[in-house]
Amino acid sequence: MAINCYISSDLLLDCKSAIGGLRSVHILGDSGNTITDYSTNVDGEITSITGTGTMYKVEITRGSSSYEEPVAVNDATNSLSFAPSLSLQIPKLDATNRNFFESLATQPYIYVIIETMDKKYWLLGKDNGLSVSEGTLQSGLAATDLVGFTLTMVGQESTASSLIDADASTISSIFSGITWNS
Repeated sequence: MAINCYISSDLLLDCKSAIGGLRSVHILGDSGNTITDYSTNVDGEITSITGTGTMYKVEITRGSSSYEEPVAVNDATNSLSFAPSLSLQIPKLDATNRNFFESLATQPYIYVIIETMDKKYWLLGKDNGLSVSEGTLQSGLAATDLVGFTLTMVGQESTASSLIDADASTISSIFSGITWNS
């Protein structure tokens, strides 16, 4: 999709309806896990995703995980990049979670779909994938501290992450070659 370098309409505020946070996280796994192509509509929303592997759901607790996407601009080189960043906090420290933590830390390209609290799906790392930049397995100190792990995945993309034109009832139908595990 060609990028329009100039705004072409007003940006008006809608009714107050946004709610922060993530509802769920889905990570592309299995052998050969990759996204080979995607299609967008006129608004830049993703309408189909082609690739291989399985999108596995990662259950998260409310208020524990977040997504942000800073943009880096260099006027001297006339360049920019978007850096999607996903911070996960997963409770419980056991062999299953430890193995999941290690698998993600060693995976070279991670493709992620997040569902926000307002039930919108976003594809992170759509062209270059994400990779783990830091993480910690931890036992906690106080009785209510996290016993589990934290993990941050970051990427570098030439365009911002894209909204997926789907809801919970249609998300599985946008994939070709990828299984949606909900």
